[in-house]
Amino acid sequence: MVPRSGSPRLAAGKILAALLALAAAGYLSLCGWFWLHQREFQYTPRGTITAPAAAGLPQFSTVEIVTEDAERIVGWWKPPAAGRQGVVLYLHGTPGTLADYCPYRAPDLDRAGLGVLAIDYRGYGGSTGVPTETGITRDALAAFDFIRRENPQAKIAVYGESFGTGPAVALAAKRPVAGLLLNAPFASVLRLFERSAPPNPALPLAARRPLRFGDADPAGQGAGDDSARHRRCQHPDRRGAPALRRRV
Repeated sequence: MVPRSGSPRLAAGKILAALLALAAAGYLSLCGWFWLHQREFQYTPRGTITAPAAAGLPQFSTVEIVTEDAERIVGWWKPPAAGRQGVVLYLHGTPGTLADYCPYRAPDLDRAGLGVLAIDYRGYGGSTGVPTETGITRDALAAFDFIRRENPQAKIAVYGESFGTGPAVALAAKRPVAGLLLNAPFASVLRLFERSAPPNPALPLAARRPLRFGDADPAGQGAGDDSARHRRCQHPDRRGAPALRRRV
């Protein structure tokens, strides 16, 4: 029997096609997994309600702030000293909760006679809800409005740290803040992930609309001109790559 010419080549072609199909299926599966789970890389909700006194801040009291979409946000609040009107709204980073950040930030602000409100975002600590970009922006807006109700004459500055710089900038675009301080800011979560995470060929296709909060807006866009003039970046750390901080 004479072997048919070209049959080995045909078999090799089928094997190659099968391998390409498997690679494509694996790539699409990886994209699908990142599509479904990408928020888990952005948000790390955890923790329980902790009393300020248990964190070494007995001068603070726990408050509950209701957002416009009816979530209940836990905050630690201390009014400004007598005769003072300055209040700082502190938006912490992630992972972590009020008990992780406030003992290191709040005492200096308190000693300066400033009022301080710090919040746990929805899903963090004892706050209700599930974190999303829109939801966390609503949390920051509700916190600002709480200060305004408690002290109508207050001059409210916003201090955002790392993850908290995102909602801080978004808040400054919507409310008349007296100042905006950004500690370790980022220009884009997607770019930050691309720089700091292992190579991931699925990322470009898998990424939905990334966490933005007005990503890398030039001064005067995404935040009003007044807040842009007050914007400051200090104490850069490894959480935000230098090139991304420069874009802010």
